[in-house]
Amino acid sequence: MIKICTFLVFLVTIFVSCSSNSSQQNDRQPEEFRQANLSREDPKGHPNSHEFSQTSPPKSFPSSSLPPSKPDYTPKDVPSKSVAPSKHQPEFDPRPSHDDNRKFCNFCRDQISGRYLEYETGHLACTSCQKRLPKCKTCGLLVKDGVKQDGHLHCMICARKALQCDYCQKHLFGRYWEVGENRACNNCRETLPACDRCGRIGKNHLKVGDKSICSHCASEVDHCARCRVPLLERFYQFANDHRKFCKDCTQSNNRCDICNKPFTDQYYELSDKRSMCHSCIQTAVQDEATAREVLDKTLSFLQNRFKMNVRLSTRLNLINAQTMEDVRSKHGHLLGGHDTRALGLFVREGESFEIYVESLLPYSVCMAVMAHEYTHAWQADYFSNKTSLLWLEGLAEWVSYKTLEHYGYENQAALIPLQKDVYGQGFHMVSELEEKYGESNVVTKVLEIVNH
Repeated sequence: MIKICTFLVFLVTIFVSCSSNSSQQNDRQPEEFRQANLSREDPKGHPNSHEFSQTSPPKSFPSSSLPPSKPDYTPKDVPSKSVAPSKHQPEFDPRPSHDDNRKFCNFCRDQISGRYLEYETGHLACTSCQKRLPKCKTCGLLVKDGVKQDGHLHCMICARKALQCDYCQKHLFGRYWEVGENRACNNCRETLPACDRCGRIGKNHLKVGDKSICSHCASEVDHCARCRVPLLERFYQFANDHRKFCKDCTQSNNRCDICNKPFTDQYYELSDKRSMCHSCIQTAVQDEATAREVLDKTLSFLQNRFKMNVRLSTRLNLINAQTMEDVRSKHGHLLGGHDTRALGLFVREGESFEIYVESLLPYSVCMAVMAHEYTHAWQADYFSNKTSLLWLEGLAEWVSYKTLEHYGYENQAALIPLQKDVYGQGFHMVSELEEKYGESNVVTKVLEIVNH
């Protein structure tokens, strides 16, 4: 019995001894690993220290220094955050635990190791950049790459937010001017010309004499029918013509020799050096047959309406402008002989009556000239030689006016009352008689006055 108990105690002792040796062997290698781990994390040998310098990141521990008999303890890269670590991996992370908290200067891009400045915009600036970089004139932020304007530097953030001058495209930092719907910097407002109509400034204003006008105003005002220049103040119009002309075009020599209006499109040069506009040449009397047709209508009206019988021997001569000048120079003492521009002329030599009418006149103008000159031919037989020029020319113009009105040429007839010379004054004298005594009694009343 004693032997049996002694044997059992011996077995228990051996078992306990084996278990103790196995436990000590298993705990030895992890202890060595922890010592090695401490030596990597803290070179100074502080086992509880896990801080790393931002300027001296830890080096990777070489796998060759691990115990070769325990490959299960070889350090591995820390898995990404989206993957759970393996159960067999140690809890050692070769990267610093606060690696994402490192701060970098937004201007020089270097890692910040000491004091730094943080702006409200979130920008960080190291001490070195604070000393060497200039500041934005608008917001005070340090400027590395900015916009320099008017001697001041501005950061790109302020430049992107700033408005632009609509004339020079420069950024508007601070005060600016509103000109209509546009914005202008102070320099553009002071140097660019201003529209004399609305005050807008601009680079491409039109020059009209000594004035400037912007494109907006130029589209609103009237333009000269010939040169298309904007009409800012004074303009000129011709009777029965809605078109407006500038002073230069009205006074130029580039005008029609018949209607006296400036050329606006196609015109024609005649062999006698006359220039005619397209409107006048369209109805020009170009042959004697047409001229005879106009004369027959005119004489018929004079006889039927006013009982004015002209000598049948009165001869009509259709001549060009150069021949007309020769006739006028020869008979300068006659009525109309001293006119600067005559389209017709009545000449009496003894008992011979000659009427000269310029060729290629528009139909209505030719009728007006014939009515006027044939009235002079009638006056030669019925008026006193001492008759005033006002009554001679006044009645001739009045008859011409009535002839045009009768045949439907109201526009041409409307030009007669607008004359300010002896022709127009005489016309109004006769018109007053018409208002007082009626149309049918005008010729009789004029005869009474001139032959009294």
